[in-house]
Amino acid sequence: MSTDPYSGYDDHRSNSALKQVLIVLAIAVVALMLYRNLARPSAAISKGVKLEMLELQPLVNATEPIRFQNLLGKVTVINFWGTWCPPCIQEFPHIIALREKYQDQGDFNLLSVSCPGLPITTDDQLKLETIEFLKLRGVEMPVYANPNSKPFIDGYPTTILTDRAGLVQNVWQGYEPGMEEQIQEAVERQLARN
Repeated sequence: MSTDPYSGYDDHRSNSALKQVLIVLAIAVVALMLYRNLARPSAAISKGVKLEMLELQPLVNATEPIRFQNLLGKVTVINFWGTWCPPCIQEFPHIIALREKYQDQGDFNLLSVSCPGLPITTDDQLKLETIEFLKLRGVEMPVYANPNSKPFIDGYPTTILTDRAGLVQNVWQGYEPGMEEQIQEAVERQLARN
């Protein structure tokens, strides 16, 4: 038996460093998967599609579900995002600014959809994470959950613009600085149409 009190110390440090490296690698792989589709059109949903299968459930500050019928007669932006998603966090202030700019127009609607990360969280966890996210940013707005997100998106964030007939007019996947201007211009074009 060793009398050196530090004999196991180096082994413990090596294991701890290995764990940290593995965690960093796991995060890098997830980030790479999220960024691989940055700013490319989504393959999951495309222009001209009616979102008839849309069914969003109230998550925070909302009481009624949203269905396709709720889109009719309004220019609608649907933003799918996650509290865990770096590009979503970067885009979030621009989505809020868009909401604030047009929220008083009766024919505009912004639907914010909080999506779970990996590992998949429960509905209660998603709600708590979303409440904390909004609270940290001083934002109070309705947020929905989408139990069937696969038909709509294949990366985060995904922002969909529909016209007053509920037809998809634009899809943005990922976030790059300046993309918020593209979204705003597209919203203004749709609002200008009667």
